[in-house]
Amino acid sequence: MTHQIIYGAGAQALRSVPVNAHGRPTVVTACTYRIVDLRKGEDDPEREVVAAGTAATIDTTSSSTSATCGKGTVNARKIPVQSTVGFQQGRHYLITLADGTREMFLCEGIGTGYLLPRDELQRQYATAATVRGLEVEGTFPSIVANDETKIEDGQGGPYAIDWTWDLDPSPRREIVWIIRQPDSLFCTEEDVLSIDPSLAATTGQRIQISTAIRQAAMEVRVQLQLHQIDPDNFHAGDALKLAVLYRTCWHLVRLLKGEENQARAEVYKAEAQKYLDNITIGQPPAKTVKTNPSTDTAPGGTSKPYNHWQVLS
Repeated sequence: MTHQIIYGAGAQALRSVPVNAHGRPTVVTACTYRIVDLRKGEDDPEREVVAAGTAATIDTTSSSTSATCGKGTVNARKIPVQSTVGFQQGRHYLITLADGTREMFLCEGIGTGYLLPRDELQRQYATAATVRGLEVEGTFPSIVANDETKIEDGQGGPYAIDWTWDLDPSPRREIVWIIRQPDSLFCTEEDVLSIDPSLAATTGQRIQISTAIRQAAMEVRVQLQLHQIDPDNFHAGDALKLAVLYRTCWHLVRLLKGEENQARAEVYKAEAQKYLDNITIGQPPAKTVKTNPSTDTAPGGTSKPYNHWQVLS
């Protein structure tokens, strides 16, 4: 997992979901962390940004279901609970039965007496199933996040946060970068429906449009990185937007039954790849801008290819 800290935004939370030796999300009772600047050696006094052994905040929010929910119910994206106190949008939670059946979900919304997971639950959970917090939280200090020299020196990182929890005594490392702007998803649900309005009738049957956008954006970002293009400092305008849009449409259609849907999915996949190939292999689209992450500057006009699009130093 990679975390992003926004330059100039002060102290910021770093959150993680603990997993056991089998990779399953698991509740912990004790957790500490440290943050180090990987550009500094072990003997450098400036290496440790947050001291080892600093106590992490553990989400202890807990409730129980007030009715059967999940697969096979009228709305598999609604979890009725006894209390919503302490639950927050954008956080991960674990729903568990006494027999050990469990799954993690991301809370997308909170209503009166219920939670809305981002995606449908894959199993059915009876009344009195436990719903509780999972995440652990550390803090990236403001003195580093607000320091211009930290982003100018080596392009904002890398830093590392090393978590230690009672599930496993060996630290779990996650990388942290300081960046100037947060990730972009490149497009909206309305943009997707402008490509194919019929998707409004199918969304939710297999996958939500918002989920498909997030998945497509992540895949496109990775493809750029594989071609030595830094997506945090690369702006290809409509070409990049269309690549994500068609990739999103592919995700929404590929799971639908029928030869016509499968053929439509292949068209969307090919369209997405066409735009990606032009960005990563061919000449840059007109008005492409590649910024220098250290100085947040760009050359005049359309940015030109440079060493396979590596970030200018």
